[in-house]
Amino acid sequence: MGRDPDVFPRPERFRPQRWLAAGPKPFLGLGFGFGPRQCLGRRIAELEMQLFLMHILENFKIETMRAVEIGTKFDLILIPDQPIQLTLRPLDEQP
Repeated sequence: MGRDPDVFPRPERFRPQRWLAAGPKPFLGLGFGFGPRQCLGRRIAELEMQLFLMHILENFKIETMRAVEIGTKFDLILIPDQPIQLTLRPLDEQP
């Protein structure tokens, strides 16, 4: 379906702007593919992302820049309705 011209006009062309249009976005959550042809490196990439997150959490204090009520909206998953601004400070840094 990713190469079906009924779903994507001119599917053979690299056109990232196709994801900017309003309306439904087929394959939005399939960055690694799906089924028997999914990316072989998917599990390695996911583990690397987990290791990176653990490194951040072990070495930095995460602070919000302001105390603002943040709501959520649904777009395949729940996401914040506005950007959340964070500050990362090394744990060994003195204020």
